[in-house]
Amino acid sequence: MSTQPTEAGSAGPVQQPTPASPARLLLRLRLEEQLEQLHHGTRRLSDGEPAVHPTRVALRRLRAALGTFSSLLDEEVTEAVRSDLQWAARELGQARDEEVVAETLSTLLAEEPDSALPPAVRSQMQGDLRPDARAGRADPRVVLAADRYQRMLAALEGLVDAPPWTEQASRPALDVLPPLVVADWKRLRRRIWSAAEAEGRPDHDEALHDARKAAKRLRYAAETLKPAFGAAARLAKQAEGLQSLLGAHQDAVVARRRVGVLAEAADRERTSSFGYGRLDALLEMRAESLAADVDRVWSEVVRPRSGDWQ
Repeated sequence: MSTQPTEAGSAGPVQQPTPASPARLLLRLRLEEQLEQLHHGTRRLSDGEPAVHPTRVALRRLRAALGTFSSLLDEEVTEAVRSDLQWAARELGQARDEEVVAETLSTLLAEEPDSALPPAVRSQMQGDLRPDARAGRADPRVVLAADRYQRMLAALEGLVDAPPWTEQASRPALDVLPPLVVADWKRLRRRIWSAAEAEGRPDHDEALHDARKAAKRLRYAAETLKPAFGAAARLAKQAEGLQSLLGAHQDAVVARRRVGVLAEAADRERTSSFGYGRLDALLEMRAESLAADVDRVWSEVVRPRSGDWQ
């Protein structure tokens, strides 16, 4: 049996959110949902399950919500929580980077014929990508056991139980929330323009990575509005498409770094590094191909007009 969402301090169930609902209702629902996801991911990681990615997503969604909709909450209370969320996502990111590199390079190795890579290179890479070889590099359970992580969870619980709402939070969602999402759309546009200006420069990859983070923030902001606004659902899907493209580009960039590390190790050991050069070239071509598609996919992330939110 389904239940309707409730607000903190309410006596019972409330109606499904609408554009006329208080803005705080939509943000409250988002924070509750993602805190539950964070607790679920934390439990799975504590049990040794591979749940770094969904746990980081919950951390990022919480931080994005507190950032995009900061005018609805007392920032003196939320600022420290946002800082802790960023720290936790960054620390867990080390483990996630290992997973992404392994997935990307394992796929690449499977696609390469035996004749294309020296056996020693293939063997070394396969050994480097084994789960047991990666386990000691970044153990997420170390992060979970940290006092800072536990304090963050407690602070989030308190924040969701008794949100420090501002006067803005009581205004109709239609008046307050869409402009904040559009501001995130403008942020993404600036990042896309900056990446275009950086094309051909060493900082191009980093500029695209910044655009990826802005696309995620826009997607997460739009997701928060989905229960009441149809335009938000469309925008979230469009932003997700751009995020996925830029994410695949970043995966190739990170994988290239690992290939470079392995190639340097082969040089030090005076073994052949020819195969690493081939893999590096393949990953470089993949990254360039994905970067070339950014403008096309960005053109599909349409800025909602004021009438779209009605």
